[in-house]
Amino acid sequence: MSQKKELQCCVVIIVLGLLLAFLCIALMGARGYPYDTFLYVPSDSLHDFAKTYASTQGLNPYAGPAPNYFPLAYLVFLPFTWLSPMVSLIAFYLLFSVFVFALLVYYTRGFKSAFSTFDYLLILSVFYVSYPVLRFFDRGNIEGLLFIFVASFLVAYQQKRYYLSLIFLFIAIGMKGFPAVFLVLFLKDKQYKAFFLCIFLALLFSFLALASFSGTMLENVSLYFKAMSDVQNNLVFAIQSVSQSASLWGVLRVYVWYMSSSTLSNMSVYNHAIQYLLMPYTIFTAFIFLMISVYIIRVESAFWKNIALLVFVIIMFPTISYDYKLLYLLPLFLLFLTREHKSRFDGYYLVLIVLLLIPKNYYVFEPSRAPINDFINIVIMFTISALIIYEGVKNVSFRKR
Repeated sequence: MSQKKELQCCVVIIVLGLLLAFLCIALMGARGYPYDTFLYVPSDSLHDFAKTYASTQGLNPYAGPAPNYFPLAYLVFLPFTWLSPMVSLIAFYLLFSVFVFALLVYYTRGFKSAFSTFDYLLILSVFYVSYPVLRFFDRGNIEGLLFIFVASFLVAYQQKRYYLSLIFLFIAIGMKGFPAVFLVLFLKDKQYKAFFLCIFLALLFSFLALASFSGTMLENVSLYFKAMSDVQNNLVFAIQSVSQSASLWGVLRVYVWYMSSSTLSNMSVYNHAIQYLLMPYTIFTAFIFLMISVYIIRVESAFWKNIALLVFVIIMFPTISYDYKLLYLLPLFLLFLTREHKSRFDGYYLVLIVLLLIPKNYYVFEPSRAPINDFINIVIMFTISALIIYEGVKNVSFRKR
């Protein structure tokens, strides 16, 4: 299948997926939330942006209510607080939208001549109504800024501009931490100086951010650890926070909830079980990530496949991972679209990746209110990962013969 047809196929699936989602809303919406939307509670729209804006003002984020992010995130967001809330929100969305458009044009510039200008712009506009982008616009989460840095890192890294790429990556790591998984790419390409420099800069600028906040460094460090403890209690353990989560931990919480609620009507069984399971889960996911890292370093040569495996790690493995994290599927899809080598599984990869870009609000698990979308996405990501590893191992075995 040509790149043009793959792009057209993507657009068709996204449009049909949206139409099916709206049909489900029309059929079940009378039952109220979460049946009347595939987004979050309508009354809570833009809450993430408002909370980050309020926390960043005055540069004392960890003294405010429920701060969720690493120190550098608030320093990066600071310029938006120099504007009024409404103007800031518009600037925030505009920056994200322009960047996404530039990213789309950059990766599709090689075959845009196959379309008329109108058709080309129409195709690109469809990505703005893909599920991850709609989720971002609904929440106004700082993930939009993080996405810009991670995507910029991927573009620079693919061009082998390693020291430019590490600038984008250390900022991303300093904002939320999980982009550190991309450090594996430096090890794969034996860019050890870039690897250690990126870690050093992430730590350095995190401490500088803490030092720039109101109060002393020790006070800010203490407030930071208290904030992270509150996040664990309010988001990592609470069953109420599991809805629209792309994390394996979210699936585990739903399972434990159903098992415990069949045993005892109150929360005591659930709370005890889920707190006990956190350490085994952390060890398990760390081990799987180690195995994936070894596979990437030793076996896989296709850039888009390495990125796919790492993107799935940052979506599925953290204990807190809401659906706006699916934004990282956009550069993954574009890398797949412009891949150098073809595979007999390309048709499967294409359909599965694009299915991750549509809402799947076909069923809701009560009383956790977890949509089946969460479970389907995890199955899809596991399936793509399995196909990639199977194909990679098989190719290595064939070369050894």
